[in-house]
Amino acid sequence: GGEKKKKRPPSNRQRETSHLGLVAGSMAAEPLATESQLVHVGAARLPVKIFSLKENDYGLFVWPSAQALASFVVDQADQFKDKTVLELGAGTGLPGIASALCGAAKVYLTDRADAAPVLENLSRTVRENNVHAHTHVLGLSWGKFSVEVLALPPVDVILGADCFYDHADYDNLLATVCYFLQKNPNLVFFTAYHTRTAWHALQEAAWQWNLKIELLHFNSTIGKGEAEEAASTILDENDDVSNVLIFKITR
Repeated sequence: GGEKKKKRPPSNRQRETSHLGLVAGSMAAEPLATESQLVHVGAARLPVKIFSLKENDYGLFVWPSAQALASFVVDQADQFKDKTVLELGAGTGLPGIASALCGAAKVYLTDRADAAPVLENLSRTVRENNVHAHTHVLGLSWGKFSVEVLALPPVDVILGADCFYDHADYDNLLATVCYFLQKNPNLVFFTAYHTRTAWHALQEAAWQWNLKIELLHFNSTIGKGEAEEAASTILDENDDVSNVLIFKITR
């Protein structure tokens, strides 16, 4: 396992705890405890119940990009109503769950096929938000096309929060997006990009895959204080929703 992180003092909020076992090779590590938090999203203050860690674990942490993209979904709900939505690298699933609550016909929450604790946590989140009738959890590793992925129907919208984090992942991610574009050329990919670095590399990668990329002038309705409350950790002074851009990527 990794280095042990300092425990945070309990908050005043009443919390639920879910124990998820991490498997490293054949050795089971100490279970992780995800805590229940109610996040109010967008101008409508849509309540979404999320299970997350209070420390910055990649897949089980509510990052500012997820907050911003979920706010975009709620504030632009008409673009998701009656649509089939796929979230890539869903993590805690906040944007995808928001779309399910905003009237999407069918939602697929996906994360790495080998990330069992993340997928298990997503399944619990689906049940707790009572969207299990039309929301499904699936392992999907970018650039890999399993039987389950190939069996997915055409999707109308792809969501991705902070997926463009590592340049090494760009081609696999965009290959996955292009696969779904083959099924539905009118598909729209909305992605939240955290401006830790200049976004020209993202623009160039999209162009290399013959995709159009548009920066949307969207201001998240979540303020820094609320993002801090939801995420409980600001990794540095630039790590808040004011530094998140929303992009629209199409064929």
